[in-house]
Amino acid sequence: MILFIGFGRLTQSLLPFIKSEETIYVFHKNRRDEDYYNQFKVQYAGTDMFSKASHIFLALPGSAYNDFLTQYGQYLHKEAIIFHMATAIMEQEVISYMKGSKVVPCKCVGQADQMVTEKQGLLIVPESFEQEAKWLKSFFAKDMKVQSGEEEDVLLINQHATKAALELAVSLKKELHKKSFEEQWIDHSLEVTVRGVIKSYCHQQLGGFGRNLLKDIEKQSEGSEDED
Repeated sequence: MILFIGFGRLTQSLLPFIKSEETIYVFHKNRRDEDYYNQFKVQYAGTDMFSKASHIFLALPGSAYNDFLTQYGQYLHKEAIIFHMATAIMEQEVISYMKGSKVVPCKCVGQADQMVTEKQGLLIVPESFEQEAKWLKSFFAKDMKVQSGEEEDVLLINQHATKAALELAVSLKKELHKKSFEEQWIDHSLEVTVRGVIKSYCHQQLGGFGRNLLKDIEKQSEGSEDED
């Protein structure tokens, strides 16, 4: 039995990538009616079903781990494989609640919502969990890549990327406000133009306008390095 703990953005973003035909169960505190779960092709699992789960995805915010594991950890099967997904929570913290269980760090690089938009995702699992990584590859479609790496590095790269994105958004919005552009134009530029240009840059698909600007940026960067 496959069980997702938490039914927020992370779980809902992962569901489209699942290729397994097994029934997917979810648990969260605010239970909804059956039609709600049917639209996601999942079933709700009460605590009486926890012991049947062989693979459990802890898809909760880090701040919710303590309450959940303290209250419900006793119901989880001791031999279940637990994929813990909160970026800022490390393996040893979870093990302290789940003594005897197999806790596997399984961390997303990037933002959950964006995985669905881009139709691709990246999960990082430590190299020591080779069999669990193999299982994840069979569980998810190929668009959800599973690679080896350390959870500390996932935290670091997500922190750097998030900080850089926010600094860019705040700075650009402030600059465009000074030029008296309409709010709708500004938001569209941030949501569509910036995202599209970055994607094109990563895939080396910039148009002529973008390529010319990139050349200017690279020249400025080279000049700065020469001065240093």
